[in-house]
Amino acid sequence: NQTFLIDGIEYTENELVVTNLTGAVVYRSINYNSDWEGTGIDGNPLPEGTYYYYLTIRSPVKERLSGYVIIKK
Repeated sequence: NQTFLIDGIEYTENELVVTNLTGAVVYRSINYNSDWEGTGIDGNPLPEGTYYYYLTIRSPVKERLSGYVIIKK
């Protein structure tokens, strides 16, 4: 996949935070809409590796999901 796809996310109020293995935030999006292409906050491509994501859904029901994504080139 070229983007980090989350089905149905366009219908929620949300925040997506992606961190590297040390916990540093490398990407953040308010009202994420499945458009992250593996770039950092500065817009440059992130290096290959494992990253953790934290998705907070604020509406209609507050919920927090987490997991990991692997970037390969």
